[in-house]
Amino acid sequence: MLMPPTSFVLVGEIGQVLKARVTDTNKAVQSLALDIVARIATGMGKPFDKQCRFFVLPVCTVLADQKAPIRASALQTLTAIATACETLEPLVPGIATALETANPLQRSSLLGWLVEKLKDQPPISGLDLSSWAAPIVSCLDDRNGDVRKGAQAMLPTLVTYAGFDYVMQQANSLKPASRTTAVPLIQAARGAAAPVPAKVPPAAAPSAKSGAKAAVAKPAAAPPPE
Repeated sequence: MLMPPTSFVLVGEIGQVLKARVTDTNKAVQSLALDIVARIATGMGKPFDKQCRFFVLPVCTVLADQKAPIRASALQTLTAIATACETLEPLVPGIATALETANPLQRSSLLGWLVEKLKDQPPISGLDLSSWAAPIVSCLDDRNGDVRKGAQAMLPTLVTYAGFDYVMQQANSLKPASRTTAVPLIQAARGAAAPVPAKVPPAAAPSAKSGAKAAVAKPAAAPPPE
């Protein structure tokens, strides 16, 4: 039985070659690779979540590029991946590693994308962003103003999905002067954080017997004789 193209296109050497081309020094090749990854993600849809561990981090590292069009292509690819997967969850590990960089372009671009991606989304039950806490809190101490701005904007989301106490603990790694600035920001984010909805157990499916009873309508009463 033949598999559809989207099922085998990233298997084996093809996936490894494409992953390597995402960070190619030839900008034309790199742009083409980013576009191909975006198109494959769109074509595969949710099953692409299994490919995130191969592609998310390399795509994020492209955000360190000095050329704005290349960074824009990388952001478009991230958006295509997130849309295909229907949730950020499979992207979380790769993004966590990407946020650990010292490159201000990569940090600010990625934080800005995350803020835009998450600002209009309702809270997602079960999403764990604790791996982002340390790198984002450290960004509050970054020399780059855009990085600090992006990190501050992400704090409410971080408190929602990692917990206030855990995020506050990460401030202990900052220098005393930076911690003095960061702690009030984290405390303010606590008030702005959205509550995560509790998991609702799936409703029990009606039994065949009860379903049949519900499906049978009671016959209407005959009108009284005149």
